[in-house]
Amino acid sequence: MSSPSSRPRLPANQIRAPHPRPRPARRPRAAISRQARLQCNQLPEPASSTAPGAAANSHHEGGTSVKILRQAILLAGAVLAAAPMLGANASAAIYEVHACRLPSGAPAPAHGWTTTSPYGPGAVSSINCPGGVMSSQPAAGSHTEDFLLGFSFDAPAGTSIVGYKRHAEGFVQPGPGAPPVWWWEWGEYGTLVGAAEPVGISVGGSSGTRSWDNLAFGARLSRLFLALTCYSQTGPGPCEANGSHFLVRWVTVLLEDTKPPQVVSASGSLLATGAPQRGERRLTLALRDAGGGLRETRLEVDGQGFSEEPITDARGTCRTPFVAPVPCPLSATAELALDTTRLPDGHHEVVVRVFDATGANSTTSGPISIDVDNVPDAPGPERLACPPSPEGKMTRRVDSRLTRYGGAVSIRGRVTRTPVPSDAVVTLVEPSGVRATDSAARVRRDGRFRIRLRPGRSRTVRPILVEASGNPRLCGESIHVKVRAGVAFAAAPKRLRNSEVINLRGRLRGLPLPRTGKTITIEARARGSSRWTTVTALRTGSSGRFAYRYRFRRTFHRTTYEFRAVSPSQRGYPFARGWSSVSRAVVRP
Repeated sequence: MSSPSSRPRLPANQIRAPHPRPRPARRPRAAISRQARLQCNQLPEPASSTAPGAAANSHHEGGTSVKILRQAILLAGAVLAAAPMLGANASAAIYEVHACRLPSGAPAPAHGWTTTSPYGPGAVSSINCPGGVMSSQPAAGSHTEDFLLGFSFDAPAGTSIVGYKRHAEGFVQPGPGAPPVWWWEWGEYGTLVGAAEPVGISVGGSSGTRSWDNLAFGARLSRLFLALTCYSQTGPGPCEANGSHFLVRWVTVLLEDTKPPQVVSASGSLLATGAPQRGERRLTLALRDAGGGLRETRLEVDGQGFSEEPITDARGTCRTPFVAPVPCPLSATAELALDTTRLPDGHHEVVVRVFDATGANSTTSGPISIDVDNVPDAPGPERLACPPSPEGKMTRRVDSRLTRYGGAVSIRGRVTRTPVPSDAVVTLVEPSGVRATDSAARVRRDGRFRIRLRPGRSRTVRPILVEASGNPRLCGESIHVKVRAGVAFAAAPKRLRNSEVINLRGRLRGLPLPRTGKTITIEARARGSSRWTTVTALRTGSSGRFAYRYRFRRTFHRTTYEFRAVSPSQRGYPFARGWSSVSRAVVRP
């Protein structure tokens, strides 16, 4: 409730109200301009309608009082001609704030609504929501005209009021005299964005009953009033409290928010580059907004919705229908998780959209390019590492450091200077620690062991003593074993005459091959000769195969020739020099 004041000047938050009808010429007044009042008089009165469930309108001609029922008023007409207007393609970025009752009829608070504080006796105003109504009537005493007695709602920073809906009832009656020298009016007023003075939106009450239903108007307001005001024919007043009053059962304000949210920073494992993404990847976004606040995030992969997460809301107001002018947080940190196992392996584009309270304004983070690889890798081979400070000593020797392709070697040794567990074994490992063989040799009581190795290719191995638990105990020195290259070779036909052609074909058996192929030489000699002569040198294909055609030209008596294919040592090929078995052919003159 407002109390009388004797201050000589108007308070800073004091508001004067306009009037919807012409008035006689009088001395100039401050507060709401006469021009605004005269313009408002030019507005056509909206068509009457009765909202569903509302009481029927009554009209009293020449009576002393008028009962008014009004729902949802439109701000329009010449008084708004200079206002910021909504065009034909008006923004849909609007959210609603409800007070006293929700659309379902459930009680609601009246966040954002305050009572006005006019000069003079003031008003008896109360906001009894949720569960009740907002009501106001003039306080006892004499009231100067044009002051708004009732309630106001300020648009939050970054928003503007573009419409409202309400259910209100008012009872106003004029003062004495015919015609009366003063009367009370009630209705809606608003302050245009960028302006200081309020203008009338829909005001009435001195005669007749009006009701209409409009959900939005064509201008943007920074403040909305629901109020009574005094109007006097003869001067600045006074008007007396005579029982005039009004109440609001519910009101909904439409707020336009045209600014999208902002992404301040982004971090997390989802942004990692240089390696495939696997399992759950995370993205942390620092966000802020100006207006209705941050509502939710939406994760999209390759243009399709993947997941949605609401912004953490400590107040619990960021859910529709809204009851707070700023329903959602203005700043937040969003923690997003992307389960890549739900995606097929390969390349994907990830976008995060952040929405504000309107559900229409959004900003994006991304696109983020990721490569998903969730196919499990084959388990790696077991690796055994030699202990850095072993106890004891292991000696070893090999019966041959060079073996044929597919051959085997035997490695013997002895463990000394340390007790050997009865269940310990000796195996062979490569320098990387990977086992070089699946074989393992038992250690005899005297510490001796013998292990057989089929190397497959030239390699370096090392004997290692391993306990039954798998823990390495002791290692011997490394041994390098060479393996000769394996070559399959054949000559055809086996019998031919001088001047005919022999086909020499073969295949290198040892893999892998160098990328550019492996050099092969074909050698020949007459049977009984000890010296081989090179026929040709050639390079294998990627499969290791090779072929050559040779024509005999200088064979003058029956001769048996021997041919073989030789694979010389070559960098990048893990085999020592090797050769094929001999293939023979008989040539006659």
